[in-house]
Amino acid sequence: MDDRHFYAFDEAEFLREQLEQNKEQMEMIDLGAGSKKGNAHKKQIAQVAKNSLSSAWQCQMMFKLVDHLQSEQILEIGSSLGISSIYLAKANGKSSVQSLEGNHDSITIAKNMATRARVQNVHFTEGNFNDTLASVLKKMPHVDLAFVDGNHRYEATVDYTTKILAKAHASTAIVIDDIYWSEGMTKAWKEIIGLPQIKASVDFFYFGIVFTHPVFKENKNLKIIEPRLKPWQKYI
Repeated sequence: MDDRHFYAFDEAEFLREQLEQNKEQMEMIDLGAGSKKGNAHKKQIAQVAKNSLSSAWQCQMMFKLVDHLQSEQILEIGSSLGISSIYLAKANGKSSVQSLEGNHDSITIAKNMATRARVQNVHFTEGNFNDTLASVLKKMPHVDLAFVDGNHRYEATVDYTTKILAKAHASTAIVIDDIYWSEGMTKAWKEIIGLPQIKASVDFFYFGIVFTHPVFKENKNLKIIEPRLKPWQKYI
């Protein structure tokens, strides 16, 4: 087990704490499945930070995954407030991170967080993922690692993953967030791990990772946490 602690973790978590204490209002325009904690037109930045950002544990696992794979072409669908973007970018200074976000205030904050973290290898694109993903993928030579954390609908999650796999190679990893967030997301996850390009998957309950490496002779699906309830009930 990799228990290394990197200085970048402290930098990112310091910024997370500041966001969680920020009582200013931000405008939210929901372009996906929304939040089960409410779809208010305006929310406090602190509320968004506490409810929507990927956990420190998940971000640090993705950091170590990028570090281990030495991923250089990274795609993030769903910048949110930029904390996961910072982790992905700092894991490999030679990488180029393409981060997509549909909400204007979110991407404005994410850009500010990246500046404060002295991150220069993240490139933010604003707009509906259905409009921006294809054009961003077209500019990328390939995808080494992708983090899918946007829309949260069955059709969109499968569609985005399929488009990413078209630019994948033998060592690509795709992290899919909130795989038990709803029945639709669970259906999407089960369909994705059954795709012929996917050689192995790891189910962490709150997110999953799929791999395309041919070293796996048979499709291997590892589940780390076995939920007692219907999985999506933990998100209600």
